[in-house]
Amino acid sequence: MTTLGMLLRVLTAASVLFLRSDCRGGEIPEAKPGERWYIVEIDGRQAGWSRSVEEAGPGGSLVSRTEMDFTMERMGQRAAVRMRSEFVETATGEPVRMSSAQSSGGAETTQTWTFIPGIAGYEVRLESRQGPDAEPVVTTLEWPGGEWLTPGKAREFVKRELAAGSPSFAYETVDPTVGLAPVRIEYRRVERTQAQTPAGPVNATELEVRNSAVPGATGRDTLDDAGEIVRSEMDFGGLKMVIRASDRATALKPFAPPELMARTLVTPEGKAIERPRALRRAVYVLSRADGGAMPDVPSVGGQRAERLDAGRVRVTVERGRVSLEDPPAAGAEDAALGRSLMIDPQDAAVGRAVELMESQLKAAGDVGAARAPERRAADFVGDYVADDTLDVGLATAVETARTRRGDCTEHAVLLAAVLRARGVGARVASGLVYVTGPDGRGVFGFHMWTQARSLDNGRARWIDCDAAIIPEGDEPGVDATHIALGVSVLGEGDVVGAMGGLAALLGNLKIQVEHAE
Repeated sequence: MTTLGMLLRVLTAASVLFLRSDCRGGEIPEAKPGERWYIVEIDGRQAGWSRSVEEAGPGGSLVSRTEMDFTMERMGQRAAVRMRSEFVETATGEPVRMSSAQSSGGAETTQTWTFIPGIAGYEVRLESRQGPDAEPVVTTLEWPGGEWLTPGKAREFVKRELAAGSPSFAYETVDPTVGLAPVRIEYRRVERTQAQTPAGPVNATELEVRNSAVPGATGRDTLDDAGEIVRSEMDFGGLKMVIRASDRATALKPFAPPELMARTLVTPEGKAIERPRALRRAVYVLSRADGGAMPDVPSVGGQRAERLDAGRVRVTVERGRVSLEDPPAAGAEDAALGRSLMIDPQDAAVGRAVELMESQLKAAGDVGAARAPERRAADFVGDYVADDTLDVGLATAVETARTRRGDCTEHAVLLAAVLRARGVGARVASGLVYVTGPDGRGVFGFHMWTQARSLDNGRARWIDCDAAIIPEGDEPGVDATHIALGVSVLGEGDVVGAMGGLAALLGNLKIQVEHAE
């Protein structure tokens, strides 16, 4: 089963990063002075709305608030991601606090970062909460390094560069929808133009824009002379996202969300794949349909990647193969066992799921004992998530443990949490898997699964495991139609980073099957 959640992660992350926007539940937000409204479109069809507003806060502070509601549909099932964000800074541009909230068919998850200057240094306190009644998880993080701008200072910088006629300029900023790691925004002036707004035509500048968190995707922004976005366009190669200025009434009109899943499915060329769930070894050549440079593909878990040239990568996948990596340094924090908003192995709901699994294993006795621990955990999570549905967009492991609903992303993060709760390092792999398409033919669709870690002579040994698509037979690993494009421990602020590299491949990927057995 391919996942709508995967696309929501990439597309929503990309729109947020380029426009730095956000959203609020299903409520109709109250009008505010100075607010700016936008319509979000995919290939010419509305997929949501966004608004942003800046207002004065206590003590002369500046508060930047953003909202976004983004919806996609597949085969009659609708999935929405709704986000809110806020950044508070002093009148001189010093960060005070930032927060983000997100819901995707379930409880709202929130994160608040408080910037704390100190005599001996600086730190950031992060408070994460999954649902209004949940206990918060509080962690202390390092202050983000480098010279980065708060939202207010970033707007001032862009306005100055536009007025000066600079041919190109760049800055780094920190965005609550992304996390604490600074993101670099690069602009290159294209031309002066006139742009249409709800209030009429305005003088504007068209610029090419690149964002470090969405590598491989090219954007084009049209900014008015105040530095405000009139139109923002992002070309993924196979999909085009446009965010354009609107008025409140137009942006909030009912719309039929676009059907996007079929556009991102890849029909492979070359050798036929028979019995995909039993496939033990396969060789693929990946390239971009538009002929552009192919991003790097990792050699992880069951696959080895070999770059053939700038536009092609050969990937060999073998079921049961493991990758060996250096373990965390002695005394260093082990992120593969850690807590985060997406994967919290210490939450009570995850703990209850682990207790249920252990009781089932005890009752079964020797039945299935020959299977590897990660395979037994995958089998359990596959049964535990009883409602396989595409209308959940971005649920965390905790929410999935509570609701037992979701698609492959929910299976992947819950399996990672269950493994970590049992002391096994775990991360997720994002990529593709071979499935049956809407027309009955075999296709590759975007997918997420889990990788479990053990130690082998002092090296970290990573093996694939998939709770959503169980392979035939009892051997370790997953079937050889799984092609990983990236891996992540999904730490704080790492969700966008884990998906951003896929942006240039959405609707823009070619797969040649050289070998399948």
